[in-house]
Amino acid sequence: MITVLGLGFVGLTTALGFSKKGFRVYGIDVNKDRVNSIKNYEVPFYEPYLEDALKEELGKNFLIDTPLETAVNDSKVIIICVGTPGNADGSADLTYLLDAVKNVFE
Repeated sequence: MITVLGLGFVGLTTALGFSKKGFRVYGIDVNKDRVNSIKNYEVPFYEPYLEDALKEELGKNFLIDTPLETAVNDSKVIIICVGTPGNADGSADLTYLLDAVKNVFE
């Protein structure tokens, strides 16, 4: 099992890529609107073939209703794909990344 934290562009494409290759993947996102869109087979951005992959894999190898604790405990690999927006000084804001790491270890 693989857990992908963050189902934006990078996370969703990563999760579905592994899923299409036969891996079981838990997808986790704190944005409930995004999760609901994915449950309705709606991809919130354009990427060729991704909607088809979502329709094929959701509920098969790609699961998004699993609690974080269960997903982390069941997985051998955890991939964190959360935003790191830029600060005014050009540095990366690591708040989302640090929160994700904290949640994994709680």
